[in-house]
Amino acid sequence: MFRCLKYCCKNKRKQKQKQKQTYVLELEDGKYYVGESNNVVKRIWVHENGNGCSWTKKYNFINELKPLTQQQPYFTELVETLRLIEKYGIENVRGSMFTSPYPLSFNDKVIAAQLYCELNNLCRKCGSNDHFITQCKSDKMATWVQKFGGNLSFDENILPKGRNCLECNSDISNLQNNYRYCRECYRKIYFK
Repeated sequence: MFRCLKYCCKNKRKQKQKQKQTYVLELEDGKYYVGESNNVVKRIWVHENGNGCSWTKKYNFINELKPLTQQQPYFTELVETLRLIEKYGIENVRGSMFTSPYPLSFNDKVIAAQLYCELNNLCRKCGSNDHFITQCKSDKMATWVQKFGGNLSFDENILPKGRNCLECNSDISNLQNNYRYCRECYRKIYFK
């Protein structure tokens, strides 16, 4: 019995050691880095001594900061990165899926802004908190969008020009972007 208890306790200690923690580094020139590690002390030491990611090689370590986000089982690093982008701007923060040491692409900036909208229940067209995209009539962007590069929609030049119904292949580009069927096919499929 004691062996079983010892084995269970030993495994619990191992599980706690393996749990990932999110950390935030303040870097020179007003830059920040968000990371995640099973051994935060060791990982920060690696960054501090010039062997971390390319962002912390480019901008030297100044200080460790307390994360704004409470640790969660999933996506804590992403949420923390988005919150810091909102606070300091997308050109000054790297972490999670936004780790390039070079300026982020237009699409990366839009993806970050769209994720921030999803995280905070904001309109994905204008960034407002009082409606969603289906009710949006605004042609002005919320001020926070500038911190993410100023855009919430992808460049129309890289998107396909027309959209077709998935059932009958008729043109549906005059309908809302989230529509996948023409009205007739939608009625046939969902109102039989």
